[in-house]
Amino acid sequence: MSHSTIQTDIFFAEFDGRPYAYGLSSDETRATAESSFRFGDPSDDYALGNSWAVSPDDSGWRIVRRTFPVTHLAVEFVGEIGVTNHVSWQCPECGAWSSEDVEHDAVGPLLVHCGSRHHADDGIWVILNW
Repeated sequence: MSHSTIQTDIFFAEFDGRPYAYGLSSDETRATAESSFRFGDPSDDYALGNSWAVSPDDSGWRIVRRTFPVTHLAVEFVGEIGVTNHVSWQCPECGAWSSEDVEHDAVGPLLVHCGSRHHADDGIWVILNW
């Protein structure tokens, strides 16, 4: 696997300052948050809220952009129609192996996070390309 590290914007969907979804674009992250069980009427089990904050003083969901060093890895995707496929990758920092479930027709890149206990900080961000 080859890799390079590039400063990359990552978008987070946060509720009350806590991130619940992330992605490489604001629209992707918003869609992920809105499809989550955390998004919805707060009277429903586990839902936090269903409104997006407009101003800094509003409560609700908000998209926050942060820049991180992100390692780009070239990985091999092998899949079959009708079954769960996986992309396996090795963290370039700690060496831990991970596997991500992907659809058979998935097209990279895929943003992932290594939160292995081997990291002294909050882990590292990785973009998988195939």
